[in-house]
Amino acid sequence: MVHESDLLKEEDPLLWWLIQRSADLSDDERLREISQKFIQSFKAKYPTSVWMHLVDPPSYMPLYPESVSHIPEYQQLFLYGGSCYQRLLETRVIQEQLEAGFCRQMNHYGGACYANQLLGFHLISQNECLPQVQIEVLERYLIERIHKQLTWDPRVVELYIQRLMMLALKGQADKIKPIWIHHVLKNQRPDGGWADFNPILTLGPSRAFGFTSSSIVITTPKSQLYPTVQGVLLTSLL
Repeated sequence: MVHESDLLKEEDPLLWWLIQRSADLSDDERLREISQKFIQSFKAKYPTSVWMHLVDPPSYMPLYPESVSHIPEYQQLFLYGGSCYQRLLETRVIQEQLEAGFCRQMNHYGGACYANQLLGFHLISQNECLPQVQIEVLERYLIERIHKQLTWDPRVVELYIQRLMMLALKGQADKIKPIWIHHVLKNQRPDGGWADFNPILTLGPSRAFGFTSSSIVITTPKSQLYPTVQGVLLTSLL
């Protein structure tokens, strides 16, 4: 598993949002302390960052379309959900992502698009940026799409963990088949973490042939930060 000193070098605000949720759900004092160290460090280094809306809400840092245009589109949806800024809502980027068919139109329906979109809607719902009735309709659609992805894509890689995590985050544990959780736990590394790797064939004492989220590789599997953080949140939610 990642050591605290290495973890604190990671400055991805979304990663830390997930860690904070895990700390709250599990009442893990050590995770909470590490999260507070990150928040204080981030605030000291980036006091005017647009990501303060997720790192340490409520933030009163104004958000403008031009200040977030360099950020990937799905992350702009997260920022809108974290801030509810009207000027972001009015942009093409956000308006397109508020459509149920966005991922299909972008030909992203096989990857992380549905899960990312659902996380954006989760933030929007949590902060009441839009009417709940409107968001609930969109969330139901995305939950069904993610459920179908889990059915036809059985690779136990980061995407698999992320999809299960989003179902659990939205209170959809009844849609999670026990065998899916069994697969996740079976793929857990000896150190307690997870890798973005689903082994198919062992090649000697340490290497294996198998799937990642995006390819087929021969590698020495090791725990990786992002699937591990999502795996921890998933198990905290169940």
